[in-house]
Amino acid sequence: MAGIIVAGGSGFIGQEVIRAALTQNDPCLVGGHTVVNIDIAPPRPPDTRLRSWHDPNLDPRVRFIRADLADPQEAAKALDAATEWAGDVVALCNLVGLVRFGLRDERLYRPNVRAVENLTLECAERGLLFVQFSGTAVHGSAPRGKVRETQPLAPVESYGRSKARAEELVFDRVRRRGLRALIFRATNPIGPPLQVSELNKLYESVMKDPIIPAVRGSIANYVSTPDVGRAIIFGVEHADLVVPQAPETLSDIVYNLGVPESASDAQVARILIASIQPTRRKPVVQLDIRLVQLAALLATGANGAANLLRRTKKAPILHYQLTKLFRGSHDHDQTKFTTVFERAGFAFQHPTTADVLDFGAAYKFLTDWVDKRRSARIEPAIAALQAERTAS
Repeated sequence: MAGIIVAGGSGFIGQEVIRAALTQNDPCLVGGHTVVNIDIAPPRPPDTRLRSWHDPNLDPRVRFIRADLADPQEAAKALDAATEWAGDVVALCNLVGLVRFGLRDERLYRPNVRAVENLTLECAERGLLFVQFSGTAVHGSAPRGKVRETQPLAPVESYGRSKARAEELVFDRVRRRGLRALIFRATNPIGPPLQVSELNKLYESVMKDPIIPAVRGSIANYVSTPDVGRAIIFGVEHADLVVPQAPETLSDIVYNLGVPESASDAQVARILIASIQPTRRKPVVQLDIRLVQLAALLATGANGAANLLRRTKKAPILHYQLTKLFRGSHDHDQTKFTTVFERAGFAFQHPTTADVLDFGAAYKFLTDWVDKRRSARIEPAIAALQAERTAS
């Protein structure tokens, strides 16, 4: 089987890409690949409460190389070592990135842009397919309607600006260096370990709080982290079908990735209540975005002052910069992905918004909520997750 490099493979999305590359029992994937994980930090071991889960990093087909890919010399050395060990390497999947709201642009430039600059140059010179995992933050928030891949880049905060710049760099290498590339944009990936995601706060709120807030008018798409990994590996394995031969614009190499069904914040809250605490009556209160942003602005300021006094770096519950993405629509049109990927044989493991959200809840019940009562609705998702993760 082919060799695949996963840059940033120690992160929670990178781990799913490695898992998908190794699998040999997925009807949509060839699998069985040799994988090299290049990251600045080694992967974390599975949650101690999940000792029975299969750890893909212990597989003999996986090798870890520690490197700072934002350094051009380290990037070149790491790719030399990766190709020497793995042999027939065909692609590099880039999951390197810092998802942090409230940082200045220059703080995000090194991990989110400089690494892409180095890796795309190396891939162009080595003839490797380059796959970039991006985000819908590159669009800011559309005022209404479906957001297509052709929507102009219009980020509204520093994280979105860094991802937009990275996408522009990828396409520049496509035009000037003959790089073959794919870019996936996703809004809300949900899956193990959910604790590192901003969405973890919503799950905890549904479990603990008597009233669940939701932003009025906000709508988005969701996708499970395993389906992100599977889509990326499917793209590598079917590059002849999904990579355009002569892309003329950035949007030609971009795919919106998520289940076709979108959901409002209120709908998401009600789905989670039904799966997490169906016997409790928890009203969902829809709040105007201006009120949410004002509250977040005050909370962010207070948090910053407290950190200064206590000399800590604790993040606020909701950062004001993140609320800039709450305004308007993240209802991304999945037509292009469906037309190309699903017609080529790809199918989601978690094909609806409820499936994706229940998948996240199943993980929480197996980790943070082991002492909580589980609903009958969530049991099938828990059983499926356990079976899939304990398989070797």
